[in-house]
Amino acid sequence: MALSSKELAHLVGVSPSAVSIVLNNRPGVSDETRQKILRAASEYGYEKHKRQLTASKLSIIQFVIYKMENSKITQSPLFSSISEGITHQAQKCGYTLQISYLDDQSDIYAQVASLRNCNCDGIILMASEMDEERMKVFEAIDIPFVVLDNYFDNNKYDCIISNNTLGTKIALKHLTDMGHKDICCLSSDLNCTNYIERRHTFISQCLANPDISHCSNNVLKSPCLINQAYDTCVNYIKNRKHEMPTAIFADNDLLASTCVSALVDQGFNVPNDISIIGFGDYSLCQMFLPALTSIHVPMHHLGSLSVTRLIKKIKCEARTALKIELATSLVVRKSVKNLNR
Repeated sequence: MALSSKELAHLVGVSPSAVSIVLNNRPGVSDETRQKILRAASEYGYEKHKRQLTASKLSIIQFVIYKMENSKITQSPLFSSISEGITHQAQKCGYTLQISYLDDQSDIYAQVASLRNCNCDGIILMASEMDEERMKVFEAIDIPFVVLDNYFDNNKYDCIISNNTLGTKIALKHLTDMGHKDICCLSSDLNCTNYIERRHTFISQCLANPDISHCSNNVLKSPCLINQAYDTCVNYIKNRKHEMPTAIFADNDLLASTCVSALVDQGFNVPNDISIIGFGDYSLCQMFLPALTSIHVPMHHLGSLSVTRLIKKIKCEARTALKIELATSLVVRKSVKNLNR
């Protein structure tokens, strides 16, 4: 029976990734380790067998997307941006990109086990909708990986995320600088780290800032499906017809645009009656009526950076787990009214 790379690694006393690096003639291990692996491969006949089977083997990155039931994550403009960043950087570095999916309806242990046979050099996991329990199962995979768009305390893996706290603070500062004190947070009810962080930051900032009126009606949770989000906004408007806030902070641009539609249909003018600011800076923000002021999330850079970091791990050049947090920024358009004038 032919010797597997894992068995060869065990015999030599190195990691499977080190064996992969040497047999694919890539940098990333010491000369001593390289010679040790090559001698063992020759001794056990592995190298010849490997050449016969993988003479045309490509360097492969597996892009794994975790999706919850009824998830629209792959339809988001931000997902398109992050995918473009990953694809461009992977091609630039000589890697082929493969895409696969995990979901919350199937056994997570079986799904992760199947990834071990995907014949890839490393994995980028899009974990926006993944919970901590499933993430712990994924941690056991014996393949270099980087996590995108999610983070849990006490993690032992590399993750690259956007700074939700900074973005929310920037949004609220812009609104208060424009004279707004009665501000509502329109938040997705998905149990995702991004939305939870933005909502919690909004609440803490309201409590800490005397210029912002805080009450139990300041946060409105909404389903992510457009028709359900629209109905939620309409019901909120009808119940508070004469006690509406002067501004709304939506924790994603899709909710923001849906809220604008509901406001207009109920007779309000945006921004003259009510201002609104989104989060994400979708490519369509400037095409909304009015053009949507939003918090920019550098998703393209997040995607390309994940490839760069993963390749370092594949080559054993990165041994310490890092949490990389990219700054968010304000993009001012026409959906926020200045009440100071």
